[in-house]
Amino acid sequence: MNKIIVYLALVIIVVCVFSLIFSPRHSILTSSHSHCQFPSNAPHITGTITDFNQYSWQLFIALNWPSKSKLTGQPDCTLSLKDKQQSVWQNYKNIKALFDNTQQTPPKWGGEAPLTLSQLTKVTAQAANLAELQQIGGWLIDQQGHPTYYEIFINQTSFNYIVENKLYDSHQLAHTRKIHFPNSSTHIKASWRPLNLINDDLNRYITKQADIQEFDSLGQKTTQIKNVTLGLVGLHIATKASGYPQWIWSTFEHIDNVPIQIVENNTVVNQPKPSIQYHYYNIHTPSSKVNQSPCLWIERPILNKPSTVFSSLNESALCQPKENISFNTPTPLDRVTPIHEMTNEVNQYQHENNPVNDTVLENYQLIVTQRPSQPQHPHDPQGKPIPKLAANITMESYIQNTSSCIGCHSKAKLPNSQTTSDHSYLFLSIPTAAAPIQ
Repeated sequence: MNKIIVYLALVIIVVCVFSLIFSPRHSILTSSHSHCQFPSNAPHITGTITDFNQYSWQLFIALNWPSKSKLTGQPDCTLSLKDKQQSVWQNYKNIKALFDNTQQTPPKWGGEAPLTLSQLTKVTAQAANLAELQQIGGWLIDQQGHPTYYEIFINQTSFNYIVENKLYDSHQLAHTRKIHFPNSSTHIKASWRPLNLINDDLNRYITKQADIQEFDSLGQKTTQIKNVTLGLVGLHIATKASGYPQWIWSTFEHIDNVPIQIVENNTVVNQPKPSIQYHYYNIHTPSSKVNQSPCLWIERPILNKPSTVFSSLNESALCQPKENISFNTPTPLDRVTPIHEMTNEVNQYQHENNPVNDTVLENYQLIVTQRPSQPQHPHDPQGKPIPKLAANITMESYIQNTSSCIGCHSKAKLPNSQTTSDHSYLFLSIPTAAAPIQ
């Protein structure tokens, strides 16, 4: 009898120890990480889902920490997340400014003028062929009839690498045979929606004031530029961490994009709250109509005749709106892959504890952290990503069932070249990339 009691006691101790090891609290308490600073190292490849999710949250917190006004892209650790000063990542270099003129040295780090937002798709026609654009591309309209705008930023480590190697110059790129971003390189992709001062609570968003390009009902640019308040609805973070040549990919969303989900009888069920006006979800939309791109991508005609088309950043391809769809037609979305239970636990922990609790960041949630489980696998250059799929509903809206950050970016190449570009499509944003000299 005594032996049984001893065995039971040992089992309870082991269970408690493992519960502590795999809990979000353990990951926080065993770290001496300062919230305003970026983590110095990524978790070991044997780390748990919780370890990598906590790492993603550390990145997210540090990126959204108030920036030093005179030192762009560096945190002011005397402030807190409750201070309204512009965040670290919003002071990174916008690639539109970086590649504005491919033949001249880009502006020095920091101090650039605000740019007009005009990009309406996650990818440009340069980043995929027409068949892929048919699925991936297309504007995203929220339930209030407002378009979603996109921006891409890079940190100073990436900026210095590009400038030092003159990779902003299309002629230099034509002769480049290797791209290798240094460790600590960070690339940010942000999605924004214009906020309505009546229907939206601005205190629930990471915001910024910006000029946006306006489009008519057929999706064509007008001559109008409008100044609006934008609310962040999605954030991709790609980090080149030591030991992870395929990078680590963290993606966050606003909690009001679509409802939370539960699994009942092996079926994913949405749990919409009547009190929330979701950005991209409509409870009355049938499942066959959600997550559908509004565009039919076509090649631009040689003769540029007037037509009902949306011009992408690359002028060689056009978005032909589908039948009965205009630029003001809301795009209903739904999440295909539910957020992992352990990821939800980390989100809840972060929301309830410092420094996130009672700040705007508690209105954002980590969706997934994707990383290579075997970075040096000899037969898989993608490093066997975990998990296999990763999608942000505002960026991979129409390809959620096949989306993989590592899988997609492992195919990235320089413009008009077979040279791989180290998991980065940045260089496809150069407006006049020259073909390589054979």
